[in-house]
Amino acid sequence: MGAETQTGIRSQVVKILGDICRKAEAVADLAGLDVGNDPYKIVAYRGYGTTTRVLVQGRVLECEDVSPATEMDTLTSNLVNTLKRIASDPIAGARVRVTIAANKRELTCDAEGFFREWIDLGEPIAAKQTWQEIQLELVSPVRDGHTPVTATGLLQIPPGTPAFGVISDLDDTVI
Repeated sequence: MGAETQTGIRSQVVKILGDICRKAEAVADLAGLDVGNDPYKIVAYRGYGTTTRVLVQGRVLECEDVSPATEMDTLTSNLVNTLKRIASDPIAGARVRVTIAANKRELTCDAEGFFREWIDLGEPIAAKQTWQEIQLELVSPVRDGHTPVTATGLLQIPPGTPAFGVISDLDDTVI
């Protein structure tokens, strides 16, 4: 089976599982059960750039309560946690405030909760280290009674003024 076929099947399974989870949440809501009130989470992906321009990327999701697997977990517990991991609940249109040194910018997520944008920095970063921390904060939506949603991301900014870069993408086909 080819990689494209596997990807297509996987995306269909994820869609079906997501539909099942959403229908189960709707039934639980009708029954008065509180299952759709999970906290939000920002997943920061590593970015890169220069001292004046950076790529910031990540995703905003509804955080499922999934604990790390242990040897004592039952088959049912493992199955439920696996389904929770697969069927992520993206927050479409979420707004995230990015703070990079003295620079602030607000980004909007797409329909799958992803944000990815090049940001021109008004005030250059003093890159003393290769990896720079950035702060991310969920601006909208915000749930009453929940703590503010924040995350720390990393940007790789090469020191000095490199003349060129090498990008390598070795995947399982090559290996």
